[in-house]
Amino acid sequence: MLRIGFISYLNAYPFYFPFQFMKDEELKGLQLVVKRPGVLNTMLRNNDLDISLISFMEYAQNPELYELVQGVGLSSKGYVDSVKLFSKVPMNELNGHNIHTTSASATSVAVMEILLRENNVKDYVCATYDVKEGIPDKTAALSIGDEALTEDTHKFKYVYDLGEMWNKLFNRNIVFATAAIRKDSIETKLPQINLLVRELQEAPAKSFKQTEKFEIACRNQYPNIKAPMTYLNRLHFSMSKSEEEDIEFFLKKAHEHGLLEKAVKPEFFVPALELAGNGEINV
Repeated sequence: MLRIGFISYLNAYPFYFPFQFMKDEELKGLQLVVKRPGVLNTMLRNNDLDISLISFMEYAQNPELYELVQGVGLSSKGYVDSVKLFSKVPMNELNGHNIHTTSASATSVAVMEILLRENNVKDYVCATYDVKEGIPDKTAALSIGDEALTEDTHKFKYVYDLGEMWNKLFNRNIVFATAAIRKDSIETKLPQINLLVRELQEAPAKSFKQTEKFEIACRNQYPNIKAPMTYLNRLHFSMSKSEEEDIEFFLKKAHEHGLLEKAVKPEFFVPALELAGNGEINV
């Protein structure tokens, strides 16, 4: 059985949509798990999944465990709308404050910390809150994903879109999530993984190609989010050379600011399709 994780947020739905409508025989040998990225991070690390979409920071902190899926990434090109720091004071006045951070994604927290430190905000404490309880009414709070798109945040005077800030400061973009495979799973499940990787790489294009069906599914799956397609069209779901360079830049900055103990060089899994046998996924 090949265990695969999908992020439950709208921003990652283009990866899951084709699998959601597969026939039973097409899903033979696959176990699909749909959770928030923070949960998937832990499950993959604990060997409860073989391959999963995860926060990129999970890979950066445990590169010895994983290989990245080539060509698969979830990134912003500037303004992202679903990764926001809400604050009652300007960002440069957050020294000495607690900043409440979502437990849903490690990457967004790291991006926030790098941006704070680049703005000479270094004396702060990150206090994790449970996304199920909503954004806390505190001085500052980081929210991501569906919650950032739907939460009532009128109590906060300042709203910082981290994708936009990162782009303006560094002239770079952020790869928030990637797909990673456990190295020990590659050793034992290579034929199945080869086939699954190909499906993952092609999934977003398949989703957007079925324009009407996909849009209806988005509205049904995420009824509280207004204009889901407008939001999705701002995002990118592949990883070219440009995104790989963005990843390397992020890793450099994370190490520079002490968020990673050592420098990390991304390692990518390259499918060997000739090893996929007759095209069947065996249990």
